[in-house]
Amino acid sequence: MAGGADPDAADPDAAGAAAAAAAAEVEEAERKLNWAFAGLPSGSEAPSEESVKTAERAGFGSTNQFVYGEAAPGPVAPVLAGLGVQSEDVFYDLGSGRGRLVLGAALLPESCKSAPSRAVGVELDTKRHVVAEKARTRPSRADPSRAATTGPCERRRLSPFVAPSRPTDCKKAAALLCPLVRQCTLLNEDVLTTSLGDATFLFCNNAVFGQPLYGAIASTMCKAKAPALRVATSTAPLPWAQASVAGLALQRISVLPVNWSGSGHTLYRYGRERPKDGLVTVDEATTHMIDGMRRQASGDNEMSNTSRDMAFMRIAAFIEQMNAEVKEWQEFYAKEV
Repeated sequence: MAGGADPDAADPDAAGAAAAAAAAEVEEAERKLNWAFAGLPSGSEAPSEESVKTAERAGFGSTNQFVYGEAAPGPVAPVLAGLGVQSEDVFYDLGSGRGRLVLGAALLPESCKSAPSRAVGVELDTKRHVVAEKARTRPSRADPSRAATTGPCERRRLSPFVAPSRPTDCKKAAALLCPLVRQCTLLNEDVLTTSLGDATFLFCNNAVFGQPLYGAIASTMCKAKAPALRVATSTAPLPWAQASVAGLALQRISVLPVNWSGSGHTLYRYGRERPKDGLVTVDEATTHMIDGMRRQASGDNEMSNTSRDMAFMRIAAFIEQMNAEVKEWQEFYAKEV
């Protein structure tokens, strides 16, 4: 075909079949992911003593960093697409917990445009890291030819993650195993000291970490430590003072699915370049999120009046925080002109 045009573009039926096949591959990856974590601990258990001591030595022992909540509790592909992950990205989840988002990204087929080239999870708590390793190695046991050859908690471990869709039928599962298309690394390390040299996309579910740790995390994203960084996202805003010095610029505020709120949670997106016209984009989804939070507080018949008032106060503080972030960054951009 002249000009190297895509033959599917001229054949709607072929394009539709290709899209259906790609969707089926993504659906299969999601089934494998769900099975990998079936019956494993939720991650809400108390952290290991070693992990707490490490945090204390770093000066952050009093933060809520070990309070567990999981982003993307459902399908991973649309979440990565919403984050803006691209196929050439090296995706890092800082504070990856049980590793569900990382392993989900590793399982996605090449046909999925939001599947990164590599996925890395960094988790300080040893207990959660062990759960992630169990999920990663569990599918391998169904296919001896792909079984892991090293211990379950090796640091800086790089290995394939493939999974059968049905654990009770290993022979059939072995035939259904997709070829390795992604690589996954699970690190039992501190996000403040781990190497980010190859990271192009960072995600951090830092909703309850606390201001001192927010600032420390922002500083780790500086150009010297993360030279290849394209995008950084977080569920709580990174302090302007540290983030701006680190070469980050708030570009967008959107909403991320989470397991602790049916309405979702705010997602702050930073890049190396200031947004067009110096204006931070606030997605309409944030309005729907706030409305959902209000409906939930109003409709909870088991909630006392005092608890309901406190819930509405938290929602008001949530809105104020978003508005304050937009104002502070846009004022900063205006001064740069």
